[in-house]
Amino acid sequence: VLDKLIILNVAIFIVVTVLQVVQKLFGFDLFNFNPYVAVSSNIEFFIFHLWTLFTYMFIHYEIFHILFNMLMLFWFGKMFLTYFTPKNFVALYILGGIAGGLLYIISFNTIPYFIQQETSYLVGASASVTAIIFAAAFYNKNLEVRLLFFGSVKIIYIAIAIFLIDFISLKGDNNIGGHVAHIGGALIGYLY
Repeated sequence: VLDKLIILNVAIFIVVTVLQVVQKLFGFDLFNFNPYVAVSSNIEFFIFHLWTLFTYMFIHYEIFHILFNMLMLFWFGKMFLTYFTPKNFVALYILGGIAGGLLYIISFNTIPYFIQQETSYLVGASASVTAIIFAAAFYNKNLEVRLLFFGSVKIIYIAIAIFLIDFISLKGDNNIGGHVAHIGGALIGYLY
């Protein structure tokens, strides 16, 4: 199931990328993908595009975005699957994505800083991947992995570092919504 989920994400990335390249090279203005596949921060718009709460977690527009998401999904997904079933894996992937998308929408419609921002769109599997990371980390806090330059590190410390990076990144201007979604995924993973 892990391999199939990675293949699905990569296949969708390839299709979307090919469509974007064709549009750009030939001057086609077929359509903007975001309203149909990405979660909008505009709650009125989102209400009429509810399916995007599911589709956004399979959409990536940049090569490094999908590369890092799929690498993290592969590494931590393997750990997760040593403790849980494939059904648990798929369920948590989807729940993490939904939680991240909902926290994104709620934040952009309730927190004063986000309310004054222009409408933005959320894409990527990051919230889903973060849920998998946190579930694996908090299920077996003593599990160690070897990291280049750091040696053996407990997985719980990696999860906490990811959470802190996302939290600290909220003060920046770039991809703040993505960091909010990661936090939503982390919370669901922890609860799981």
